[in-house]
Amino acid sequence: MFVSDGFRETTVRDIAREAGVNLALINYHFGSKEDLYKDLLRARIMPMFEVLDRIADDPAAPPPQKVELLIETYVNFVYSNPDVPRILLREMTLRSPIAVWFAQEIVSKIAMRVFAVIGEAQREGHLRQDVDVSVLIPSFIGSIVFGVVATPLIEIIRTGMGLPPLDVDQRKREVKDVILNGVKRR
Repeated sequence: MFVSDGFRETTVRDIAREAGVNLALINYHFGSKEDLYKDLLRARIMPMFEVLDRIADDPAAPPPQKVELLIETYVNFVYSNPDVPRILLREMTLRSPIAVWFAQEIVSKIAMRVFAVIGEAQREGHLRQDVDVSVLIPSFIGSIVFGVVATPLIEIIRTGMGLPPLDVDQRKREVKDVILNGVKRR
């Protein structure tokens, strides 16, 4: 319901009716609609965060492999959970308190891990020194998120051009290759 109607338009009563549970049970368990929403987002995102942590903390993995695995993990997550970027884009566009919470509590933690891994790869000479990670990360996120959120538009354009439907696996490989080849040391 949050995907189709948005946070503001979705009521706890609607959620209870759709889930077939008592409204009081939802209120008791989550406390508020905002807390329910945050718990849902956490539940969707935390498995990816745990994988990113394992990659970043792996002492046996060389930095270039860590960078590649981080990119792969994020790409696979977004393509496997297309509703998450759709929900978050709506919230960010509205500059909602949820968007602020998400940026502070989730994105900042992920970004710190990615910065650390990319910084390590740069210090060891595997990646270009002139790449500003603070610019790279939004560019990377944008290229993935747009590809997922705009899938209906992309399909219309491809059909109009007489092209076959988009091959998601090919898109995932190409995005990873573009990012990696753009930051590798020359």
